[in-house]
Amino acid sequence: MEIQTRLRAGMVERQTRKHCGDILDIGSGDGDFLRAMRRRGWNATGVELTDEKINRLKERGIATTGPKEWPNLESASFDAVTLWHSLEHLHKPLDVLRHVRRLLKPEGICVIAVPNAGSPQARRDGSRWFGYDVPRHLWHFTPVTLARLLAQTGFAVREFRPTRIDGFTITLLMMHIQGRKDWPRAVIESCLRDVLLARTADDASCMMCIAS
Repeated sequence: MEIQTRLRAGMVERQTRKHCGDILDIGSGDGDFLRAMRRRGWNATGVELTDEKINRLKERGIATTGPKEWPNLESASFDAVTLWHSLEHLHKPLDVLRHVRRLLKPEGICVIAVPNAGSPQARRDGSRWFGYDVPRHLWHFTPVTLARLLAQTGFAVREFRPTRIDGFTITLLMMHIQGRKDWPRAVIESCLRDVLLARTADDASCMMCIAS
């Protein structure tokens, strides 16, 4: 979504206090976020897991590296590293975050967005909650467990935020995939509780953590 991409790009610039720099995005997907950062003047590099996705991003003009190569990038070379709904898919999150810590410049930031397994929506939906997307989702995080993981890998948490757009759009997608018959009621309930009333990361079905 264009609005979501712009919000993410603007947030990174505010948190780094930079209008250009070096950014690494792990799990780049379609590459829209990195293209937006590049348009803003950033040197943008993506990380993807398969040759197909790597080649697709390179065809779009995005510098991209693979799972074996990115941990060997030069230390202290990035102002920001982002993981937009990718950490929950990775087999060794501790190792990933240790590499991220090494790659960041002294004042650099790490931004992580993941589903919140401690959210009211997760409790309401139980086994049908979109975050329990096994086997694609290998890990399930709450603010407490994510903060603990970051502390173990040398990070200090700056803040947690709710990510209302993420939670609502993923909810709609998963209801369609699941073929839920109660989707009209569930959509209205999610809009009210998980978007309008989600004032903190604890309340939201998806959360963002900014660490340095």
